[in-house]
Amino acid sequence: MTGYLSVKVDHVRSAWEVCATNGGDQPNAASPYDQEAQQARWVATVHVPQSWPHGVVCRNCHGRFPCAAAQWAIGVLKALDWQLADLFDLLEAAEAGEHR
Repeated sequence: MTGYLSVKVDHVRSAWEVCATNGGDQPNAASPYDQEAQQARWVATVHVPQSWPHGVVCRNCHGRFPCAAAQWAIGVLKALDWQLADLFDLLEAAEAGEHR
């Protein structure tokens, strides 16, 4: 049963496409939202997709992916002008044990 615990690129890409940019207050790198941005990066590395025979679920909360936390994190990162490639880099670093 290989693949059940791996992060699937297609699932992350789909979540990126359906998650809206966090509306209202737009955080940016030089604002009081630095802590929110740091939390969003952490949440994005914890609430990742896992493939199971019954569907794709969040590795952390076991809800359908993208869960509410993943949607929030992706929305914040999009508002910070992150690109999908930036999210992939973050996830790769987290899988390798690096903290960003």
